[in-house]
Amino acid sequence: MVRRSRNEILLENLPQLQNMMRRDRDSYREEFIQQYQHYQSALEMFKLDPGNDDPKFQELVNFISHVAYCYPKESAGFADDVCGLLATHATALAPDTRKALFQAVILMRNRNTLPSTTVLPLFFKLFKCKDKHLRATLAKYIITDIKTQNRPTKNNALNKTLQSYMWTVISDPDDTTAKKAAEVMMSLYRKNIWDDAKTVNILAETCFSPSMKVTATALAFFLGRDEDNADSDDEDGKSENEEELEQLRHQNMRNKKTKARAHQLERAQASLRKKQRQREMPDAVKFSALQLLNDPSDFAHKLFGRIKGSGASGKGKGSSKMPFEVRLAMIDLIGRLIGAHGLLMPNFYDYLLPYLRPHQREITSILAFCVQATHELSPPDAMEQLVQTIANHFVWNNSSDQAITAGLNTIRHICARCPLAMDETLLHGLIDDYKKFRTSGPMNAARSLITLYRDVNPLLLKKKDRGKAATLGIKEFVPKQYGHQKVQDRVDGGDLLARIEELQPDGSDADSESGSDVVSEAEAEAEADSDADSDAEADANSNGEADANSDDDAEAESDAEDAEDAESDAESDADGTEKPEAEAATSDEPKLSARERIAARKAARLARRMTAASDDAADDVEEANRGVVQITKIMAGIKNKSTYAEQRGSTTNREKSKGKSFMMMVHKRSVTGKAKASLRHKQQQLRAHIKRQKIGGKGNSN
Repeated sequence: MVRRSRNEILLENLPQLQNMMRRDRDSYREEFIQQYQHYQSALEMFKLDPGNDDPKFQELVNFISHVAYCYPKESAGFADDVCGLLATHATALAPDTRKALFQAVILMRNRNTLPSTTVLPLFFKLFKCKDKHLRATLAKYIITDIKTQNRPTKNNALNKTLQSYMWTVISDPDDTTAKKAAEVMMSLYRKNIWDDAKTVNILAETCFSPSMKVTATALAFFLGRDEDNADSDDEDGKSENEEELEQLRHQNMRNKKTKARAHQLERAQASLRKKQRQREMPDAVKFSALQLLNDPSDFAHKLFGRIKGSGASGKGKGSSKMPFEVRLAMIDLIGRLIGAHGLLMPNFYDYLLPYLRPHQREITSILAFCVQATHELSPPDAMEQLVQTIANHFVWNNSSDQAITAGLNTIRHICARCPLAMDETLLHGLIDDYKKFRTSGPMNAARSLITLYRDVNPLLLKKKDRGKAATLGIKEFVPKQYGHQKVQDRVDGGDLLARIEELQPDGSDADSESGSDVVSEAEAEAEADSDADSDAEADANSNGEADANSDDDAEAESDAEDAEDAESDAESDADGTEKPEAEAATSDEPKLSARERIAARKAARLARRMTAASDDAADDVEEANRGVVQITKIMAGIKNKSTYAEQRGSTTNREKSKGKSFMMMVHKRSVTGKAKASLRHKQQQLRAHIKRQKIGGKGNSN
């Protein structure tokens, strides 16, 4: 066997030769020229049969791509050869050969041997290959490369060139290429790299693609559904990083402790902390994609024309050929455009009417689309017809409770955005039929509708449903007309500053204390007004049948305040604190118990409420008289209690328990014992009671 020289062995071992060329370029220049000639001859043979899987050719391409930057003159035509093979024979190449050429192009691009304007168009052409893994790698690299080009500052010149090319790629008849291009643009928009109006408008035109897959992808972008998928991918990546860190910790704990393993664990922890900080960083302020459209009205009309199959989009795709999911997404997008930009599209509401049936597929989503397509300037005629259709098919006797509740809640949300959509007759019918319904769902929905129109337009309600606050202000209320806009002409509380300037002289420092007194008096008046308003609202809620819960809360709150006052009085009595002599001399009233003081505070509170009510509505004389009579009765009862207590003295616990509520006595042994007593024991007690009554009471039993 003949022993070969070191140079012969080195020429066959390309990885070792590659390492030696990187260390000493000039010494191995002849070896590179020799290998490059082998590559050229193999290339000529490969062009004869591009589908042939030649490992030797793949090895040569990999070798030259790694050391081509060391010999730029000798390898001047290598990049053009590789790009030409991928451009002309991409679909016919063997998977391994295509992968080797693709990796060579990526390596040269990373070393700036090839510009982005040459590589990215080539990669978009490779999307046509039937290789799923290759397409995923291409999309990931395109996003990373564009992100790298815009890392220090945004490269606007490059971005404009690539965006213009993206327009041609998205219009490609190949569905896979157009879809991948759209996904790349969406990812760049989410990463705040291409977050301008040009990107959004290019994706808007993608909604009219002949391919339903491309259309569905673009609709998901405008509806924000792709962001949910991106968040889920980030969570998966987070869990994978944490799993790798836990694995390293476990290995470091079980294996031998070395500095290399410790440094590896520290690097993994630092990387995880860095990624966590990046996730926690606040996102840049970014407008919604719907706000960056150049012409939202034209875009919405084109989408609506495509749904109806009128050919307004120019693609000839009718609704009969469109899947239901895509059609539903288009309806959702049109509704959001109408609500966000205040568009006027009366035909859209007419189109939704046949879908408003309880048995309709995805009916809850369709009801939500009706709500989001409503705004203040929506046509009242079209909205009234929409509300009437919902009431006819959802809110009637043979519908289920869930359907009635969904219908009433939808009507309430529509009327909250467009109050003119409700008819007076329909409103009375809905309230009278369902405000006292047998189940809580429809009943609460009807009462919420009452509460809405107490604020929006109480004139449409019956007098018994308006409530006290709406009834008191009914004379001054002016219903809002169509197109009316409320303009704020002053700052709340500005009148208080005007009063201070009038009362306080200009430039006087001596009157600063008086100015602060005026401020405190103004604040006290504002607090008193707010207390009066809150009391009036509590009374209005207690009068309305739909706000029974708020009435209970108000009573519980007043009772809690009374209980706190009683406890504070009891503590002051227990501590032995006495009033000053001046106050004792001026107060001629007898000392009252805690119960009497609570009753007096209730009377004072009721008097303040009646005073506020009389100021707001001076013509309501009957109510004022009724309050005066009630106050008189309370004061008379306080006097009678004080005189009765002085004559009789203290009472026993048994007599005090008679005045307590049942819930305070339900846990007592005397009450629970009666409930658990046997029939024989009850019979004995009844006979003893009859016997005591005959002899003249319990005290004469002896």
